[in-house]
Amino acid sequence: MEKLVLHMRLTLNVPADVVLERLEEPARAIAATAGLLWKVWLRRDDAEIGGVYLFADRRSAEAYLNGPLVQAVRNNPAVTSVEARMWDVEASLSALTRAPLNATGVTSSGSGDRAGLDDKETGSKEARVERFVGQVVTDLAASMAGVMTNLGHKLGLYRAMAAGPVTSAELAARTNTDERSIREWLDGQVAGGYLTLDQATGRHVLPPEHALVLADPDSPVFLPPAFDVAASLWHDEDRIAEAFRTGKGLGWHQHHDRLFSGTEAFFRSGYRAHLTRTWIPALEGVATKLSRGGRVADVGCGHGASTILMAQAYPGARFVGIDYHEASVQTARARAREAGVADRVLFETATAEGWSGGSERFDLVCFMDALHDMGDPLQAARRAREQLADGGTLMLVEPFAHDSPEQNVGPVARLYYAASAGICTQHALAQGGRYALGAQAGLAPIEDILKQAGFGRVRVATSTPFNLVIEARA
Repeated sequence: MEKLVLHMRLTLNVPADVVLERLEEPARAIAATAGLLWKVWLRRDDAEIGGVYLFADRRSAEAYLNGPLVQAVRNNPAVTSVEARMWDVEASLSALTRAPLNATGVTSSGSGDRAGLDDKETGSKEARVERFVGQVVTDLAASMAGVMTNLGHKLGLYRAMAAGPVTSAELAARTNTDERSIREWLDGQVAGGYLTLDQATGRHVLPPEHALVLADPDSPVFLPPAFDVAASLWHDEDRIAEAFRTGKGLGWHQHHDRLFSGTEAFFRSGYRAHLTRTWIPALEGVATKLSRGGRVADVGCGHGASTILMAQAYPGARFVGIDYHEASVQTARARAREAGVADRVLFETATAEGWSGGSERFDLVCFMDALHDMGDPLQAARRAREQLADGGTLMLVEPFAHDSPEQNVGPVARLYYAASAGICTQHALAQGGRYALGAQAGLAPIEDILKQAGFGRVRVATSTPFNLVIEARA
């Protein structure tokens, strides 16, 4: 794959120092971007800042440009305009002028690839051990602090702080909680960089950029529900360990129910931001077809978040959600009634290999973060092909991944691998595990399966830092 350079230029309506002093946390988030090899930060006078990025490939650069980090920049009131241009790299000439094109990106520890450096550059063995201890302590701190983040969400602490700076007593009063517990929670949030402390007033501050992530359930980057997914993994640790020993897997239905509610809420944020606004419009002719009517099947629908969002966006179309888990189907039916779309949305308990959805064929069949979980994705894809009307489209939403594991590094990939090892791969193994793709399979094996299933045209329609959106047609 050819590397690609992205140049971004931001024009500001406030002094550059005001913006730059707040960018340490965003810089850490940018450093974790999948496919980013490095970024050089730029500044010109007091009215412009920007950067030059090197990405491993065009897909990664486009995912970054279309993702929540750049969207947050575009929405920032301090930013007047954003210019972005992508450039292909002339590798042979760049090598002659010693351009640093051989970087391999960030690892899960946040450090670059150190291969080829001698001891003078990497330090002594003791120093390397100390650095790794620091990495593991950071992981341990994040694991324990995640409980506090989840409490901040469930007790309404972040939402209360979005209204303005608070003391511990004021926050406790706003949320009907204990002041001493809140004081300790606040200090921990400052230690982790989630909050800041105004030394002059003694009040704690939730920065507006952090509020988008922690306090606004309608934000495309709202993340707290994901901590319930992590909680379910800890709860099911003994069962997962047994599945590792036996190879028999662990079905979705065998997990703690926090997995189901956490997955629904976490995925819904991304679906609300992208599904009907960018993903379906990226498919050839599908948005137009659904705006005029049509039928849609959502296979592996869970609690129905994606099905209901599509029904709300396309009131003339009819929808069928399919899931093998009866309890999830019952929840989905209740969600549809609450959303007022139950007259146009049916939910069916069936397997991905054997669903019917009625006598009529479908214009669109979707697998939302589901195909990689299935024990026999080939048969599931074949069934989808059988159910499509002439000219119909298959849409797969899959976790963002490159085709080779050495490219899948950084926090997002690490998160996906952990979920895959404990949830996705285990479910596939429990279903017989003909493939057990896992959540970081990448495009190549999925494309191979789709072509075996009878789809002649397969492409990545669009992507984000978290998702690949794959379109397939016969």
